[in-house]
Amino acid sequence: MRSFSILWMVACLSVMTWATVTVDDHFSDAAIGTNTDGIGTGFNGNGIWGGTVTESETTVTLASPTAGWERANIASKEAVAISTPARYEFLGVKFAKNTSSWGTGTTDRLYLGVRASNSTGDGSLGDGQSNPDTGFWIQMESDSVPAGAGDGSSWTGTSCLFYESASNVRTVLASWTFDTLNWDDNNAGTMNFTPVLDITLQLSATGYSLTIAGDTISNVTGSLTGTYAAAGITNELTTGYAAAFVQGEAPSVNTSIDRIIVTENAVPSKIDIDQPETGEVHVPVDQILSWLVVDSDVTLIDFYLGTDPNLTVSARKLFNVPATTTSYTPSPALANTTTYYWRVDAYEPNQAPGATDLIMTKGDVWHFTTAGLAAEVSPVSPAITAVNAGEPSIVLSVTGYNATAYQWYKQDVGVLSNGSEYSGVTTNTLTIYDVQLADEGNYYCQVDNDSPGTEPVDSVPGLVMTKRVIIHYPLDTVVDGVTPDVVGGDDMTLVNNVIGNPLPSLVTGVPELGGSGLLFNNTDSSDPNYSGQYATAGDVDVEVMGTGLTVEAWIKWAGTNGVYQGVVTRKTTWAGNQMMWQLEQDMNTAGVSFTRSGSSSTDRAPLTVDQWAYIVATYDSATGTIRIYKDGELYATATGFTYGTGTDAPLKLGCNDLVEGVASGFFNGTLDDVKIYNYARSSSEIAQSYADIMNVSVCNREGTAAMEFDVNDDCKVDLLDFAEFAADWLNDNRVYPQP
Repeated sequence: MRSFSILWMVACLSVMTWATVTVDDHFSDAAIGTNTDGIGTGFNGNGIWGGTVTESETTVTLASPTAGWERANIASKEAVAISTPARYEFLGVKFAKNTSSWGTGTTDRLYLGVRASNSTGDGSLGDGQSNPDTGFWIQMESDSVPAGAGDGSSWTGTSCLFYESASNVRTVLASWTFDTLNWDDNNAGTMNFTPVLDITLQLSATGYSLTIAGDTISNVTGSLTGTYAAAGITNELTTGYAAAFVQGEAPSVNTSIDRIIVTENAVPSKIDIDQPETGEVHVPVDQILSWLVVDSDVTLIDFYLGTDPNLTVSARKLFNVPATTTSYTPSPALANTTTYYWRVDAYEPNQAPGATDLIMTKGDVWHFTTAGLAAEVSPVSPAITAVNAGEPSIVLSVTGYNATAYQWYKQDVGVLSNGSEYSGVTTNTLTIYDVQLADEGNYYCQVDNDSPGTEPVDSVPGLVMTKRVIIHYPLDTVVDGVTPDVVGGDDMTLVNNVIGNPLPSLVTGVPELGGSGLLFNNTDSSDPNYSGQYATAGDVDVEVMGTGLTVEAWIKWAGTNGVYQGVVTRKTTWAGNQMMWQLEQDMNTAGVSFTRSGSSSTDRAPLTVDQWAYIVATYDSATGTIRIYKDGELYATATGFTYGTGTDAPLKLGCNDLVEGVASGFFNGTLDDVKIYNYARSSSEIAQSYADIMNVSVCNREGTAAMEFDVNDDCKVDLLDFAEFAADWLNDNRVYPQP
């Protein structure tokens, strides 16, 4: 066994080329296509047939939620020349199982590396994604791509580094088994997703090197560092883009990456940055700059600091000082709101016979931006908080920069004071006690300092909500063509596509609920006399009112009408940028799913003609998990879901699309008691609702992990289940050779 920490050796030159960071993306601006906080213009990203690429907090996540055809990939918009050499760093790489499915894998393509193009369209990686673009690729937990088509051999637990030629010839350079990381379906009981990897692939005109930290490996074959000639390949890659790709099932595995750095003219590091971090903003003007000398052969250093990224001799502040010098205090202090560049060059003795000159290695150029003269403040964290009414306390916070005074406010209320309701009102942290409905609203913090001529600055507010029903359509009354929302006031207007034709009408609802239901008489989508009924509340931004969503409806389906039927939707058209989500009934299977274009979907909970069904869909925005329930019991789960970006899409009942006043995708049947909550209700809450209404028991199979041993499906684990196991106890099912 050996540690996965092989260093790349390069020839020493008397003057080294200047390393340049071309890409440094922390994935922190919530958009994969931009990079406002780093270097470079961002990444191209594409989720295909249900696969998703999402950037959230400080990570990008590639997910193929359930099926083998779902895939996702990213590629940096900028490339660098390979010959100089080039270093590609994938930092904070994590993996997560995406579905509960398990078994013999049928699609096992999960890799990252360096490729010849930055196209991310469907098929851009080759024929069915089994032939990657020309480049160097690391396939995780499988070696099926270089071995063959990339599907069928399943997750074997063997990872590999391979080269793909322009003619799709694949050559394995090295393969290994991780000692901890594992989702090998042949050893499912030992699966472990905990390691977080830092992966560095370095390429030059003559050779390659792979270094991975975060786990150890065994059973290495081939070489993790070597020359192209020794590996028997001719490198056709002249410039390379950083890239990652995900496509898999049984299980589907997500890849999350915290940061990607691409460096041109890269050399082994002699000096590492300490503080401030490169790209850091709001740096104090009295910041002390510090670094680490990581090569013991270094004897002297030069230090450069200036506002010009070229850092000419005029920016040199220290010259040939001992390598024990690891910090610099600017004097006078740095200027406000200014971007500074700095580097540390290293000198070491030349070991060549008779040589007297020192070898100088230029360091990487780092940069930071100082704080402004006026105070600055981050947005309130968390951006949205949703808690049960009566929660003892919640905490909101901000980070102030160059700030000496803090004051918290609540919009529509004003300045807050310490007391039984609040504490910390003049600090960067606000505590709210005994959270009730009256405490809902937007809270923000104002910061200031003593600098003359500056004004106080307000933070972006954070929303506090209690977990509750935010919309409720009982569908018991209609007045002047409107049925009311009895909670939020977002009433539904009844409509027919053909003016003068009948509107949705009240009929008998769920007997156990009493009252009425709303009939959408859309029996034939091809005949305007028997189709066109729906209801709309217009643009209602339910998604910003909490930490997730629950959509509930009692549904009595009247049968197929030739189209996919919209039940409850927030959608203009079937496009990710024109919808938020939809609860839709399939025209072929009669099942209801929760989904949106370009994201994951739940399986379809089946409906039966003329029978009431209690259908519930939930979405937890913190985990990206969606679930769908039928009659109080969990039917399906999927992960990797995100809202669409069509924030002005209308909230509707009884139809799918609504473009310029013309609707389509009409529901055929009756709805009753439609509710929307601002959080993902739990399985036990949903089961309790159905049990209370129908006066029946409900099996909550998420109540305990041991329910997997309920083999006779009676919602309890007892001796009857043990008897099922014991019936085959110690039977020998092996087949022996005949004498």
